Amino acid sequence: MKPIEAAAADLYAVDRQAARDAIADKYAKAVAPGGDLRRKLDAANANFNETAGFMVDALDEWVKKVATGPLHQLLVTRAKTRTDLDATLGSRERARAAAQDDAKAWGARFADWSAPADTITKIVAGYADQINKLDLEINGGNAPDSAILSFWFEVAPKHLQVSDGTLTDDAKTALGKVKNAVAQAGFADLAAWLDPVTARNAGGVYVIPPVDLPPSGPTS
Repeated sequence: MKPIEAAAADLYAVDRQAARDAIADKYAKAVAPGGDLRRKLDAANANFNETAGFMVDALDEWVKKVATGPLHQLLVTRAKTRTDLDATLGSRERARAAAQDDAKAWGARFADWSAPADTITKIVAGYADQINKLDLEINGGNAPDSAILSFWFEVAPKHLQVSDGTLTDDAKTALGKVKNAVAQAGFADLAAWLDPVTARNAGGVYVIPPVDLPPSGPTS
């Protein structure tokens, strides 16, 4: 329980209700129309939609590389490395490590929801500028295949985690092509990265209407 003790006190202690109210008020202002976080989210979503939508046709060739060739081998090696590492632990060690990881994850999520506006702002800041850089690489750079990989498996999981923005039809088509190709090639865990955080049950902070923000915040 140690990983969640401090965060749980901040979120549930009676004498800290005023602080929790201030957090909720700050979040409401940040995601309101014209709010600082809302402007950043809208800009990131517009750029994400544009970049994803523009590569719809290019993905027809790129997704083939998920099923065969160097990219496929890289993904196979990644999966095998994880399996090999799991095999180094006994069943009890693996269970203990999983419990420890779960506790740490809960603690991290409690901490995230204790300052949702700040947490989401930090996440968006970590990938927003990368979208434009990758867009240039995808459309005329020296390594478009690598840039596409980075877009879908570095940027997209973060954006789909936090954003409440709507994807354009082209962006949805591009997303579907990548998810299907990865899943059909046998990498279901990677395909799940491209689901919204609420669908993949991966934990994390994400944008919700301020009226739906309970005193302790969502925890899944």
